[in-house]
Amino acid sequence: MKILKKTLYSVIVFVFFVATLNQSVALAQENTTPTPESNSTNDEGLNERISDLKEKIASRVSELKLVEKRGIIGIITDSSSNSITLTDINDKTKLVDVDEITKFASPSAGSSFGLSDLKEGTRIRVLGLYNKQSERILARFINTSSDPTPLIGTIKSIDEDEFQLIVISSDKKETKIDIETSTDTSIFEKGASDLEEGGFSDFQIGNRVFITGFTDKTDKNLMIADRAIIFTGVPKNPKIDISLPTPTAGVSATPADKDNE
Repeated sequence: MKILKKTLYSVIVFVFFVATLNQSVALAQENTTPTPESNSTNDEGLNERISDLKEKIASRVSELKLVEKRGIIGIITDSSSNSITLTDINDKTKLVDVDEITKFASPSAGSSFGLSDLKEGTRIRVLGLYNKQSERILARFINTSSDPTPLIGTIKSIDEDEFQLIVISSDKKETKIDIETSTDTSIFEKGASDLEEGGFSDFQIGNRVFITGFTDKTDKNLMIADRAIIFTGVPKNPKIDISLPTPTAGVSATPADKDNE
């Protein structure tokens, strides 16, 4: 009888253990196996994130299409703590923005050169990001420009001792030109196919000339010639009236040849 009761008790414990184990497995499967409803919720969330990402990418692409790298050259007409107004080479007004990462440089200044050193009338080069919508350029690099100044006119007088010319332009303005040994001088004869090398002795009163150069640092009324082209056989400009030297018997009407001295 005792053995029967013991056996029966063991059977009941075993059955209870098995039932408990099955319930635990079922509960674990219920917690780990997604239902169709939870799958649907996850899919909707993923689709929303993908849509948001697509919109952000499209917006960024649109912004990039509005911006391009661009460089301009102009003369400052106004400036403030974060912007510069320029007049470019086509006489159009350009707006330039500067920020904390804009870099400044000038050949004649030290490393401390910055926005406050840029004054009205200064010629500068700007490289930055141009916005087509706002028509403003965000400057990344700004440096002062030392491009040569062009001059077209007629030789009015020649100083053989100082190797200088007085050139008068069509607006009646007279400019003193200093011809240096480094000046690249050429001659263009009417009908010729190419330029010929020239020197100071080839300049003659009445010649039409094209000269590029830089203003002298100590004399603002003097241009140091970088390059000069002499046009011979070309009709004179009717807007420029100068008195040509009168030839004298036995005396050359042209300046002495300084190149052969």
